[in-house]
Amino acid sequence: MNARFPAVQTEAFPLQGGLDLVSPALSLAPGNLIDSVNFEPDINGGYRRMYGFERLDGRTAPSAATYSNIACAVTGTVATGNTVTGATSGATAVVLQVNGTTELIVTKVTDTFQAGEALQVSSVTQANLTSIAQSAALTPILHATYLGLAADNYRADIQKVPGSGPVRGTWYYDSNIYAFRDNAGATACVMYKATTSGWSAVSLGTEIQFASATGQINEGDTITGGTSGATAVVRRALLRTGTWTASGVGSLVIDTVVGVFQNGEALKVGATSMATSSSAATAISLLPGGRYEFLNTNFSGTLSTFRMYGCDGVNPLFEFDGTYYVPIRTGIGTDAPKFLVEWKRMLVAAVYASVVVSGIGAPYSWTALTGAAELATGDEVSGLLPQIGNYYMGSLAIYTAGNTNKTYILYGNTSADFKLVLQSPDSGAQPYTVQNIGFGYGLDTKGVVNIQTTLNFGNFIMSTLTRKIQPIINAKRGLAKASCIVRATNQYRVFFSDGTGIIVYMNGSELGAIMYFDLGSSRYMNQVCSIVDSTGIERVLAAGSDGYVYEMERGTSFDGGNIQAHLLTAFNSSKSPRTVKSYVRGIIEATAQNTAQISVGYDFTYGSSDTQPGASQSLTGVGGGGYWDQFTWDSFNWDAPYLNEYEIDISGDGRNISLLIVGDTNIDQPYTIHAAILHFVVRRLAR
Repeated sequence: MNARFPAVQTEAFPLQGGLDLVSPALSLAPGNLIDSVNFEPDINGGYRRMYGFERLDGRTAPSAATYSNIACAVTGTVATGNTVTGATSGATAVVLQVNGTTELIVTKVTDTFQAGEALQVSSVTQANLTSIAQSAALTPILHATYLGLAADNYRADIQKVPGSGPVRGTWYYDSNIYAFRDNAGATACVMYKATTSGWSAVSLGTEIQFASATGQINEGDTITGGTSGATAVVRRALLRTGTWTASGVGSLVIDTVVGVFQNGEALKVGATSMATSSSAATAISLLPGGRYEFLNTNFSGTLSTFRMYGCDGVNPLFEFDGTYYVPIRTGIGTDAPKFLVEWKRMLVAAVYASVVVSGIGAPYSWTALTGAAELATGDEVSGLLPQIGNYYMGSLAIYTAGNTNKTYILYGNTSADFKLVLQSPDSGAQPYTVQNIGFGYGLDTKGVVNIQTTLNFGNFIMSTLTRKIQPIINAKRGLAKASCIVRATNQYRVFFSDGTGIIVYMNGSELGAIMYFDLGSSRYMNQVCSIVDSTGIERVLAAGSDGYVYEMERGTSFDGGNIQAHLLTAFNSSKSPRTVKSYVRGIIEATAQNTAQISVGYDFTYGSSDTQPGASQSLTGVGGGGYWDQFTWDSFNWDAPYLNEYEIDISGDGRNISLLIVGDTNIDQPYTIHAAILHFVVRRLAR
């Protein structure tokens, strides 16, 4: 009589759906996660290990570094960090690694080495070169390792923004990156520009205030002090209130100053008095301690007036065109706006519980004569966000946070028809967390809220999106420091002051997976911006609390440190929660760009100690703690550009199984885990 063996069954399931920390275990889909860090939803499906980030200051980026292999005969002493020079060619290179006496791995190669020439260190011959080839590692792992060494070498050249405290803000404008940081004594804030030799301070120029205007002063005019005889060239003429011919008040940004202007003297153009100075000519300076917000926009019809605008909560608004820094005064009491947007060709700014609106197409003008207005919200404004409306009534969302969290919608086209409507009496947004990605998103005290238009254009509904990760939301309440969108992957991200953050993925207008990241505790991102550069490439810049400016979505490391990533799948009972199964094999389907060094663990029956684990297997490169102590492991490297499947031997019985996938390197490009397949035999009902 033939023995009958139970049939091996298979179950395949996609890894999707993201973190769910609150739903009952049996309601979770197999591809949901009950723990995860530094994986993100892949727009094409699955979970992708996040990109890294790297410091920048205008020098060559670490991720752009290359290496070369020098075949040679080492006859003396060559050490890592040495600069080798070709005795004949004069070419140079920096040594990254010495492989015995036959090979040097180098970077920063200048000029062209010649075969057969001597290699010198400090003018002493230490080797003889046979040949040199770029990126000639023998294996993908070696290639990734050498690129990592080259990146570290370039990284060491990049410096912090000079000064003290966190970087107050960073921004991209006209193909340049700018940063703001308090000086060493924290007595003033300084603006810097990234250059090929590092951060360079930007001169903010000179201004003079005026009142009692009787004639228009234009850009390019030369003004003369009626009493002092001092002269200067006008670069910006800002009329804040009144008109140029009646009670005009404003300021002039000037250069080419000769002499000393006096307070109260006539300001002449030619022989005609145009206004009276209400200050001496003073160097423009910035108070310390702010936190910047920026935008690039154009309020006129000429390309040359596409400019950068910003605010920081302690200084006046400003405009910058790459040459001239222009303080913009609104005339409101404490004139230090914290938030700004461009809306319907008006510059809109928030100062405490007030929202001020400039004249249409006139960011310098804050008088009712040009359509400017001020609106009161009753609580401190925490964000401004233009919203989609109908063809004539596009609206502006105004969020508050403080004594009350509320959301208002401002309707209208000019101050003559503005209507401020309370949209939500109990949902607002924490400062610096509102973003537009199709619709408006912000982090309220209850979680991430989304404001969408209803079928009736001009009306809105609000909903909370992050209930599945409510424990994280509760633990991070009050810690939000910054937010951004990532256009390429349809993500909204929030950054917390402990270096962690959350990712909300939007699949069109529908909520996708929500994930969690941890960038390390050595710094947090004080301000983050996402812009599209002049070549059409999205760039995500971050102002670090440690004084560095970082570029996100770059490289294979967290600024040289390992990316410690893991994901833990929901316990999967294969639709039979009360049967005991013998698990015999697992298959992971994934893709990798170059290399992916990961470990895979598994455990049974919700991690119960009554369940017999599988045989012990090797563990490579995984830290201890928590789940790690309970899981049985298999480790492997992917060293091909594309991998379809990897098989894991599983041995053990249980009612369900969970998979833990862990990576911990600083050289692997992002890789995506798409799906898993389980092989098992059903044994019996659990007693």
